[in-house]
Amino acid sequence: MILSLSYSAVLLSVLTFPSQIPIPRNIEELSKAIVKKNYKCFAPRGSSLLDYLVNHKQDYKKILGEEIIHNSWYLEPYPLTSTPQLDVNSAMLTSRTLLQIVAGREAWKDSLLSEDSLISLMCAFPMKKGFCYKRKLNTLISRLNNAGLYLKIISDESYKIWLSDPAAQRSSTAAEQPLSCTDLTGAFLTLLTGLLLSLLIVSMEIAQARLTKR
Repeated sequence: MILSLSYSAVLLSVLTFPSQIPIPRNIEELSKAIVKKNYKCFAPRGSSLLDYLVNHKQDYKKILGEEIIHNSWYLEPYPLTSTPQLDVNSAMLTSRTLLQIVAGREAWKDSLLSEDSLISLMCAFPMKKGFCYKRKLNTLISRLNNAGLYLKIISDESYKIWLSDPAAQRSSTAAEQPLSCTDLTGAFLTLLTGLLLSLLIVSMEIAQARLTKR
């Protein structure tokens, strides 16, 4: 009974979607994937980000920066919505605001956005000394940010960009690939194991019954 349920669970999970390559969730996992030659990572050429990575004390960040420079993985001037540098085996390191155009939790976005941040840059408005509305302006900016309007604007604008790019829409509506024999390997192995164990148990019961009759 347990083996039957296990086989059913494995088979149903496989039939739902083919197995996918594990996705790096943070910078450390990305660095390990690149070392294993499973991933690429693109970054802006000549940016301070690369200097930060190469000179970092943590080994995985240093390795990540060295691999980017060694392989010349630099961002090319493609539109983010149709760049060939962002696929299932690659990642990008750039401004979070830019990446939010094509990456995030929205259903129409094909890429994930990591929660990790390498460098934090502050943005401020210059004001003349003695500006009479300084406190009111700071309060207004804080309220807009805390209310989530800034992120809402980015999300709306990125959706408009996606709607205006037919290539991005085609990629998001592409048909799923059919299941291959490799995808069904786990289900068949579970079935074979169950059959072998069943035959073994039946053989043991027959042998025990014959010994009991004697």
